[in-house]
Amino acid sequence: MATKKPENLSVEQAREELSLIKAEMEQGELSLEESLNQFERGIALAGASSSKLQQAE
Repeated sequence: MATKKPENLSVEQAREELSLIKAEMEQGELSLEESLNQFERGIALAGASSSKLQQAE
C-alpha cells in the first residue's frame, strides 16, 4: 500500500493510522530507525489532523 501524505488523509484515516503506529511501536520489535520513521510519521499525522480540525472550527 502506498503511503499517502498526511494532509491528503481524512482525520479519521489519520487517527486509524496513528493507532496502528502506536500498536506497532508498543510491540517493541522495530529497529531504532524504523521506530524513528514511525514516530516522525505519527507527528506528521497528528499535525495534519490538528490543522484540519482548526480549519473546521
